[in-house]
Amino acid sequence: MSPWPTISPAAAYLLMNPDWFRPGEALRITLVSLAARGAIRIEDMGQVGILHRCATALRPGAPMELHGHEAEVVRIVRENAETDPPYALPLSKFVELARKSFGSDYFMVRAEITQDLIDAGLFDEVRERYMLFLKKTRVRPSPLGYTWQQAALNRVGELKRVPDLLNVDPAKAVAIVAAAGGLVFLLPELQPHFPALSSALRAAQPTGDHGSSFVPLDITALGWFDSADLPAFESDFSAADSGGSGSGDGGDGGGDGGGGD
Repeated sequence: MSPWPTISPAAAYLLMNPDWFRPGEALRITLVSLAARGAIRIEDMGQVGILHRCATALRPGAPMELHGHEAEVVRIVRENAETDPPYALPLSKFVELARKSFGSDYFMVRAEITQDLIDAGLFDEVRERYMLFLKKTRVRPSPLGYTWQQAALNRVGELKRVPDLLNVDPAKAVAIVAAAGGLVFLLPELQPHFPALSSALRAAQPTGDHGSSFVPLDITALGWFDSADLPAFESDFSAADSGGSGSGDGGDGGGDGGGGD
């Protein structure tokens, strides 16, 4: 049994970065993690247009039970993918639709993830006084959330060793990734190694259900998609997103200002 509540990779990103959370980055993490699980597919469609720019598209994947912002992302892809070949949704169009669904700066992504963390007992809501007579509600990591945060930071530190370990001690790399679970999606530098990690995990046939993972995930699913498509995805998502979301959500998640006592 895991000692931790089950949360999404994007929720892990918020819990680890409550003062510097960027909704656009959370959406990017969600897309990659959904692709790894097979809920959507990320594909480089090649060079298009007069400038021969590489274009990334999203395709619907295997049906699976999801909730919150993850379910909404999959719905956007599934309902708006082209009905003719290549049966895909251009990433630029997805970003446009996501802004309509989540708000121009994806503010609803943060709101939904924050509620997930509150429900999991990892965030606390705190009423604080300001301007003498007024109060506002803020959220901050709960005692359990702080413990999770520190343990996860240690796991992320170990994950940074994985690329080197794959060459000299693949069994150790497998153990680190299996323990970290979906935290792998917080480190873009690991993406080129996903297929190798998936193969190493299958070869090792690790026992147990990875219940100690901070963000539970069937790590063998990392081989589901071709990570060679990810460099184009990263570039295209950054370009498409640059016109809206992405600014830091500084502070500690302040809520609405309320009235007096």
